[in-house]
Amino acid sequence: MRAFTIENGELVVKWGIRVSVDGQAVVGESGRGRKLIMIDLPVGTKIIDGVVFDIPGSDDTAAVVKIRDQSGYRGGWELTAPRTLDEYRTVPEAKPARAPHGLRIIAEGECAQGDAGRMGGGPEYIAIIAVGQSAEIVRHGRLYDAPQVIKIEWDGRELRLSDPIAAAESNLAASRW
Repeated sequence: MRAFTIENGELVVKWGIRVSVDGQAVVGESGRGRKLIMIDLPVGTKIIDGVVFDIPGSDDTAAVVKIRDQSGYRGGWELTAPRTLDEYRTVPEAKPARAPHGLRIIAEGECAQGDAGRMGGGPEYIAIIAVGQSAEIVRHGRLYDAPQVIKIEWDGRELRLSDPIAAAESNLAASRW
């Protein structure tokens, strides 16, 4: 399975996940209000210069993705199932209920901003996404013009990130011609 890292709504390591000096995948942080998980990788994992590129698994069409803390400043975030533009408009500022999504979580750590997370923070994941599956990252807090929602999609070749609200609004406007 190919490996990717998402940080601040972008693919920061287009092909790979950074590992510790011991060759373990790291999720979360250590300290008060945080949770650090160190994961041994399967035998046969391809690591080059401290970056995992390929992880053996039962489904070679799936991908492994590390989703770093996506929270805005003094905020948080959640993974949800994809929603429609109308669903976002009905409760624009409400935190979404935890909903099923297209990812199989391998490990969940916890990150925090400030002392014990008093200024925000959220989970950090290593997950598997199957071909054709998608999920959304819904972010809260000060985002400084970054998108509130980021859609993650895996087509078997490429991990795509997009702003589904901007895309839906653009399509709606185009349909009004």
